[in-house]
Amino acid sequence: FGTLLDSRMKERAFLDSINAERAKAGLIDELDRRMSQNSPSSEARLPEHREASIQATQERRILGFLDKRGREPVTPTSNSERLVRQYLEMLPQGINTNPLEFWRSNQSTMTPLCEMALKYLCVPATSVPAERVFSAAGQIVSDRRSRLKGKNV
Repeated sequence: FGTLLDSRMKERAFLDSINAERAKAGLIDELDRRMSQNSPSSEARLPEHREASIQATQERRILGFLDKRGREPVTPTSNSERLVRQYLEMLPQGINTNPLEFWRSNQSTMTPLCEMALKYLCVPATSVPAERVFSAAGQIVSDRRSRLKGKNV
């Protein structure tokens, strides 16, 4: 997701549009999970006072036809799709700009995406993943492998 969340690259960095769509779908799925974990419980959304509840019921009766007409329920999925679409429709930043500065300036409007960007755009604190790659590559070409010679690689 790091490539999609890099405001300089977005979908431009993918050579294949299918891979870009897969990455976008995965980003939306993870954003759904994050947003559903952070959403308030249904108990917290209930009105505290009975009077407020009665007034809201009366307003719904009067303007109920407007509420039913052309309104879709807002779900975390639709919110995350809208947020990702909004982000991807923004113009890409210049290649010399800092993507973390972009996310700092857009934190108030795209908070869940900003949190994901900070997760995926940060530098790992250890070199263990890089060491694993090089040690695995060292095992491919070694004296222990009899059929694969250095000159053939």
